[in-house]
Amino acid sequence: KPVEGDLFTAETLTAVAKFTEAAWQTPFSTRVDSLTNYQHSEADGDDLVVANLVDVDAELDAEALARIKAIALAETLIVDRLISRDGRTTGVNITLMFPQASIAEVPQVMAHIRDLVAKSAAAHPELQFVISGNTALSNAFAELSQSDMESLVPLMYGALLIVMIAFLRSAA
Repeated sequence: KPVEGDLFTAETLTAVAKFTEAAWQTPFSTRVDSLTNYQHSEADGDDLVVANLVDVDAELDAEALARIKAIALAETLIVDRLISRDGRTTGVNITLMFPQASIAEVPQVMAHIRDLVAKSAAAHPELQFVISGNTALSNAFAELSQSDMESLVPLMYGALLIVMIAFLRSAA
């Protein structure tokens, strides 16, 4: 999401396209969907033309950006999925297929995604990046459980010891 201004600028769409391309390197990824690689189809005479909605290799002038915005906001398949209703926020959806061979798969993916987001945020400070989804949620539960085990369990044993001493009136 742009910190300020419109999502439909050449710079922002180019950044989304670069992020989309880099997201394909995510471990266990099987598909990456974004506004820039959305397959838009339209009729051209008797032909049906299917192409990415955003062609970053082409010149993204005001007319092209207005066309992309109009198509994106009218497309029911991507509104509220890859782009917000107001057109100010977009997402990159990475579909993952875990082989479930190791418990390190989710942390490995999250480390890669965090690194990708950090690099993208450094390269594009005008954009705000947020990580969400089932994999991020699963990883958060694991990380918070580990954090709780490191801090709350010792506190619980300490509290238990203090209560036992108070009730039994003896350390022995």
